[in-house]
Amino acid sequence: MSLLCELEKRSIDTSKANFIWFIISFISKCKISDCHSFEGTPCLEWKGTPNNSGYGRFCLTRNYIMRAHRASWEFFVGSIPDGLVLDHLCRNEICVNVLHLEPVTIGTNTRRGKHCWKSGLRKIPDCCTHGHKYPENLYWTSRHTIECRVCKNISTKKSRKRIKLLC
Repeated sequence: MSLLCELEKRSIDTSKANFIWFIISFISKCKISDCHSFEGTPCLEWKGTPNNSGYGRFCLTRNYIMRAHRASWEFFVGSIPDGLVLDHLCRNEICVNVLHLEPVTIGTNTRRGKHCWKSGLRKIPDCCTHGHKYPENLYWTSRHTIECRVCKNISTKKSRKRIKLLC
């Protein structure tokens, strides 16, 4: 279902002025990445809150939240074809640059997914989403995904502090 249809279904003003407000609100939550790019164009990273999977969340209305990259596609390109999902060609989950998105089948998206790092099907980025440089801060998890050593250490320290406070 397209974004416009969803807005109309929820009885939200779809006038040109209101739609422009949505776009300005959306763009104000983006920043150009210093270290992530794809084919010479920088990632446009979502500064707003990510969901549990690491994808940006865009609050279209108080009761309607959608993934930021899907909102970007629908704002600037059009509706996502039925049966397809958006694949991040840059492999940066918080990127909302429509030049880095491609509608593909779920199967294709899965084959291109995180488990393909070691097979060479995916390029390892230059740095993590917080700007820590790879490869010196990179390590492979037991699930064949990559993580930033610095970010993992920060996360572990925070968890240990929380546990200490509870005991």
